[in-house]
Amino acid sequence: MMRLILVVALAALLCGVRTEGDVFNLTDENYEETLKKNPVVMVKFYAPWCGHCKTFAPEYEKAAKTAKEQGKAYVIAELDATVHKKAAEKNGVQGFPTVKLFLNEKSVDYNGERTAEAVLNFINKKTSPPSTEITDAATLKEKKDAHGLRVNIRLLTNE
Repeated sequence: MMRLILVVALAALLCGVRTEGDVFNLTDENYEETLKKNPVVMVKFYAPWCGHCKTFAPEYEKAAKTAKEQGKAYVIAELDATVHKKAAEKNGVQGFPTVKLFLNEKSVDYNGERTAEAVLNFINKKTSPPSTEITDAATLKEKKDAHGLRVNIRLLTNE
C-alpha cells in the first residue's frame, strides 16, 4: 500500500502537479498532462472568493487525505478557475464549485453532496466493476460498508 502511495505521489511530481495538503493543485500548464497520465482524476474548479468553495474545501481535503491513506490510485485535484481560465473554459465552468470526475480524460459531472464521504462514494462507484462475486458474509459486509453499496443477493445451489 505504501508503494502505491509513493507511485501516485511520484506520478504527480512528474506531471508538475504541486500539492497543498493532499489535494493536487492543477494549472493550465499541467492540466492536460495530468489527465493523460492518470486514468482517474477528480477536479474541483473553484474561485477563491466563493463561499460555497470555502465551505467545501475542508471536506474535499478530507476526501483526498482518506483516499491517500487507503492507497487509492486516483488523483483528487483542484484548479483555481479565476487564474487558470483555459482549463475552466474548456470544461464549460460557469459556476463555483464545479466538480468533474475524469475517467481516461472523459468527464462525468459530480452534482452530489459536498462531503468527503459522498465524493469518495461517487469515485468508487464510477471506478468499480459493475458486479463482484462475493462468497462469504464477512466480505459482503466489508464491501458494503466500504463503498456504500446496494446489495442484490442471488442464492446458488449445487443441483
